Amino acid sequence: MKSIQNEKIIRIGNWLFNPFVYVAGYKALFIGLFLIIVYATAGYYNEIKFDAVVGLHTCVPSDSVLKVLAEAILIWLSISFVFVLIALVVSETSFRVIDVFGTMALAKWPSLILSFFMFMPGISGTCIDYSSLSIFRRSGSMTYEGSLHLIFYFLSIFVLIWTLILIFNAFRVSSNMKGNKAIFSFGAGIFISILVKHYLMKDIVESLFSFMGKS
Repeated sequence: MKSIQNEKIIRIGNWLFNPFVYVAGYKALFIGLFLIIVYATAGYYNEIKFDAVVGLHTCVPSDSVLKVLAEAILIWLSISFVFVLIALVVSETSFRVIDVFGTMALAKWPSLILSFFMFMPGISGTCIDYSSLSIFRRSGSMTYEGSLHLIFYFLSIFVLIWTLILIFNAFRVSSNMKGNKAIFSFGAGIFISILVKHYLMKDIVESLFSFMGKS
């Protein structure tokens, strides 16, 4: 009986933090891309942009849902390319590139939670600005809206950590790496992805939509 319960716990844990032992390749790619489109579109209506390697930016209205989608997809592509290159250099075994792209897409799925949380009554349509987050009234009592903002704040931290774990497991499983090599390679991949996003991504998106506007 205990062994069956342990197997169930392990299976649930894998689905939450390492679904890539069950889903990879084209199946993970199609599911992941579909979820990216869903959470990016939902975020558009609540002024949330998933244009960071891990995490999001709030209070960022956009004039085009296509631009929001392009940013979210380009983030996924940049992360995937970086980790493929690292795996080609570091991994001692062969791996499938489609597994890296597919699992990286699926690893971003917890962003769905934040996108749909913003549709809750009392918080939908509001702007959560972390730099000026006001949670308490002067009397010290917490408002309903303030409590939702506080929940969103801590939920976003939880989702960030969760997504990092998923990206690590996606890289580890798809590239067949283990131990310290996987950990250090993962850290390097995240760092390089942040640099690519910071210095190249905005220019790529702006150039793309500028070209589309002229054509």
